[in-house]
Amino acid sequence: MSGWSPVLLGPVLIFQASAHWIILAEETRCIERFGSACRAYMGRVRRCIQGPWESLPARNMI
Repeated sequence: MSGWSPVLLGPVLIFQASAHWIILAEETRCIERFGSACRAYMGRVRRCIQGPWESLPARNMI
């Protein structure tokens, strides 16, 4: 065995897709509620936790 199970791949992919959908929905609600302040904040921070191996700038706006 290579250390991972193909049976678990489906649930992991479903979880990742649903987590991404939830994040997008929350961002939309925050933009509607806080407007330009939220957009400014989103322009300064990354969507996910940045690891030490990453040196990318903040993500582009939606």
